[in-house]
Amino acid sequence: MSRSAAFHEVDDPADVRLGRAPGTYPNQPDFTKTHAEGTTVGQVGFESWTHNGFGAYFAAVQGTIRDVATGYLDLATVTGKTGRTRTGSSFEADDLIRHVRLHPSGTLEVGFETDPASRPAPLLLVRGDERLEGALRVDEALHVAGAVDVGALTVTASGGNVPHACALREAMTPEARVARVSCSQVSVQLAVAARAAPVISRAHARCRSEPYPIRGRSPAAAEARTRSMQSAAIDEGTAIAL
Repeated sequence: MSRSAAFHEVDDPADVRLGRAPGTYPNQPDFTKTHAEGTTVGQVGFESWTHNGFGAYFAAVQGTIRDVATGYLDLATVTGKTGRTRTGSSFEADDLIRHVRLHPSGTLEVGFETDPASRPAPLLLVRGDERLEGALRVDEALHVAGAVDVGALTVTASGGNVPHACALREAMTPEARVARVSCSQVSVQLAVAARAAPVISRAHARCRSEPYPIRGRSPAAAEARTRSMQSAAIDEGTAIAL
């Protein structure tokens, strides 16, 4: 029976270093060779307990080689059933499978070698708020159960019940800015100014415009002089707001 270990230092980090040399086990290192990518250098493993005592690993933190200077940090667990990894290698029920990989660049890859045939849903579960400071890319379906607050949205694919791949044409008139939106299924023309307050009905879209000052007119004079309204029929269930 082994015991717990503690390491302490004074004015220096306490280190636990794990290294692996190519060669012949146990005492013949080969200095002419280097490790291939994916070689496990070392791991900190966690064992199961059975009626016969301690058993095999059920989870481990592993360090694996990328090249001579960098490597990966992997989180691996035993799945308890046979399967095939994402890259096509078969595994047994008691094999450690690397599900999460931290790349040298800082990229965190979830589902790295998880069996695609038995991939859990959700694969990533976050209990709490998230904040993204960069772009979010979704290659498949996106399901949102709650509200979505979008500051700017760009749609580049077709399909669904909302017009996609729309073309926007703008022109200035003495009274307002005229915008024409042409989509694959719908063509809508709205005469709007910078302070438009659209009112969307079930089968029609009405856009009431309060023109912004142009040609030197003051806001009060422009608003008192002109109020334009234009209607455009659109598909039922579709709302367009400017």
